[in-house]
Amino acid sequence: MLLEKDKLFILESGVENTNSIIFLHGVCASSNMWLEQVKTLINFHCIAPDFPGHGKSNLSQWTNIDEVTEWIAEIIKTKCNGKSNIVGISLGGAVGLNLLNKYPDLIDKAIIDGCSAKQMQGAKLILFGVALVSPLIRTNLLIKLVSGIYGIKKENSDPNFINDWKKVRSKSFRKAVRDANTLSLPDNVSHITSPVLFVSGEKESKITHSSNKTYSELIPRSKCFYYPDKNHGWMWQDLQTHIDMCRYWFDNGKVPDKLCSCK
Repeated sequence: MLLEKDKLFILESGVENTNSIIFLHGVCASSNMWLEQVKTLINFHCIAPDFPGHGKSNLSQWTNIDEVTEWIAEIIKTKCNGKSNIVGISLGGAVGLNLLNKYPDLIDKAIIDGCSAKQMQGAKLILFGVALVSPLIRTNLLIKLVSGIYGIKKENSDPNFINDWKKVRSKSFRKAVRDANTLSLPDNVSHITSPVLFVSGEKESKITHSSNKTYSELIPRSKCFYYPDKNHGWMWQDLQTHIDMCRYWFDNGKVPDKLCSCK
């Protein structure tokens, strides 16, 4: 089955073919998670697509990461004058890594957040668990559980979080999680010369931290940071630091105080 591009939604702000940032969301989220970034980073042409099976693109189905990557590459070629910055979190980070690997010349700078460049340990077990819970993906019980894992509480909740989770399609959820957890970059990434900021919560998996440190050393002018004492959902808990991180990496800002350099 081919990707149904005519059913896919793109949130866009600013003027085409100026300095662009493409924001790539996580599993069961949508472009809604980037609304504050888009509103705040007014010096940039901001683009935030809804992945197939998610948000306003949920009438389509997630096919595979390569077809979604081709779609993002097409957006860069047509809307960004052939070059763009990217920010990807979780599933969006996997798409971003795949884009860097397949189309390095399309990327100016990148932020990859909460995503390993090597297949996750225990991927088969993760996918088995995903298959079991996927029929419950839109239930309040599962959404509450995931909110807790991400550290999303009432005082820092995203009003769109629940609505986005209730829109995702089960089949797309399973396929997207599969692709996010089984992606693996080659050991030789000499073809990737765009600077990448690898970031994660301190409580994320060891393989994510190891991958971030390894590839930040392999790719020229790249860096590795982590947010202390936080997990995969640190952005929801401190949105301002995420915005400041984007300013630092893309607009010559200063390193956010709350981020620590990997050693």
